[in-house]
Amino acid sequence: MIFKKTLLYLIILIILIIGYFLQTGKKDILNEKKKAFLFNPEKVSSVDISFKNKENKKISLIHEGKFWKLKEHKKLVQADKIIIDNILNQLSNLPEQDNFKPAYKPSVYGLDPPNVSVTIKTQNKISTYLFGNLTPSGDRFYLSLKGSSIIFIVGKFILKYFVPDKFYYREKSLVFDQDKEKISYLSIKSDKFNFEFFKNEKGWFYNDMKLDEARINELIIKIFLFRAKKYYKPNPDNLERFGLNPPSLYISIGNTNKNSIKLEIGYNKINGSYILRKHGTEEILCLSNDPFITKAFNPNILYYKNRKVIKLSPDNISSIEFDMKDKKAVYSFDNLNKKVTPIIPVPGKKEKFYSDIVFKIISRLSMFQVEDFFLGNSNDPNIIKLENSPSAELKIIKKDGSILEFKILAISSNMKKQFLTKISELDNLVFVDWPFYNEIVKIWN
Repeated sequence: MIFKKTLLYLIILIILIIGYFLQTGKKDILNEKKKAFLFNPEKVSSVDISFKNKENKKISLIHEGKFWKLKEHKKLVQADKIIIDNILNQLSNLPEQDNFKPAYKPSVYGLDPPNVSVTIKTQNKISTYLFGNLTPSGDRFYLSLKGSSIIFIVGKFILKYFVPDKFYYREKSLVFDQDKEKISYLSIKSDKFNFEFFKNEKGWFYNDMKLDEARINELIIKIFLFRAKKYYKPNPDNLERFGLNPPSLYISIGNTNKNSIKLEIGYNKINGSYILRKHGTEEILCLSNDPFITKAFNPNILYYKNRKVIKLSPDNISSIEFDMKDKKAVYSFDNLNKKVTPIIPVPGKKEKFYSDIVFKIISRLSMFQVEDFFLGNSNDPNIIKLENSPSAELKIIKKDGSILEFKILAISSNMKKQFLTKISELDNLVFVDWPFYNEIVKIWN
């Protein structure tokens, strides 16, 4: 009896599951039928776009490997893969809002001739879609498949992807085929500097100098963000006009020196724009007149130097000393037992007060990074010496007897509140941030 009931329930469950999948499949078919375009974007081999009354504005795109090519003046140039893929994805998912068999001639709906025609070729099929006029409501338009008697009504948002300008479809970058994550070689050169940066498993280096990875990555990102506003094919005699004879800056970027893309940057003095050219090619790209393009490349190697300059473990610290003019305070430090003991205390300060300050400072030192290396000189107008305000010194006495000393010398005159500091283990003066300075002087407040 129990077996029969179990068998009955099992049969009912199987019927429900089959019914669910049949219904789901039916919904998928219905949803598929509601799409105005029926093609797989990944199978498209070419796209041709024509515009009404603009015979010379025909756009022909060919799929080659991972990239798209654009026909221009009987030759193929690189097309913008992101734009083309976006167009195809938008078209293949374009929902049909309504359809009907027309009562009037196609010309009434702007379909003969069409305002825009898009011919999509896949491996075994060629389909031409005709874009007509807007509907009376103005928020949709008429669309038809060439050879079909059905007219669809679809949203007009898709129209913005079809522009009768070949430059819109062209690749705007010269490093489009490079992977930012795999860049391991970067060279920047001008008449003032010549830097070659290499990346290995330990990070980025200039010769034996370890570099700041954040700043190198920022530099790489800026190169990838170079986008052309216009293409030119200048007369070779006019290269000086564009600042390319010689260029102001040479850039090489890639996996190795041999496999790198070599770029040249010039400056057009006439309109104040920057010019970019891939070495060995005739065309030049007109970039924006934003000065960040050249300012991004600092001529001082210290700008790129690793800013994590201190390697200090709290377990190696035995005591910490604060000095400000004629005042001194010293505290022993025991990281294992998390204890701070006054040797020469600041009068009137409770244990929790000085313990909190010491632990905060040591916590900062364990992940310490300077804001910048000082690139100027002692008379630099961008710094203000602390002669008339309290200077401060911090000494970290290590268990091996060595001393790490921080001496605050001056404050930057900019709004960042950075303090010019001499660190005993470094050859160069550095800037430290306000919170670090604030913790050093807080002990006296």
